[in-house]
Amino acid sequence: MGVNHTASGTASLYEQDERYIILLDPYSSQSGPDLKVYFSKDAGATEYIRVGNLKSTMGKQSYEVPGSPDIDEFHYIHVWCEKYTVVFARAEIR
Repeated sequence: MGVNHTASGTASLYEQDERYIILLDPYSSQSGPDLKVYFSKDAGATEYIRVGNLKSTMGKQSYEVPGSPDIDEFHYIHVWCEKYTVVFARAEIR
C-alpha cells in the first residue's frame, strides 16, 4: 500500500537455494529520488535490513535479502526514500 505516495502491488517473500528473496509483482509507484527497499521487523522500520535500490517504479522485480536474518522476526517490506526520509510504500508479509 502507498504511504504518503501512490503505490500498489503485491510483495512476497520466498526461499530459494537457502537465500530469501523479496518479490514485488506486480508493483507500481510514483517515482522519487533515492528509493530503497527495506525489510523490517516493524511497520515503523526501527529495525531493518537495507535490501537494495528500487529497480523500477513499475513491474515485476526481485531482491535477495542479504545475510542470514531470523526470517520469523521480519514482517514488513518498505519502499523508502533515504534522501528525504519518507516511506513510499509498505507491505506486511503474512
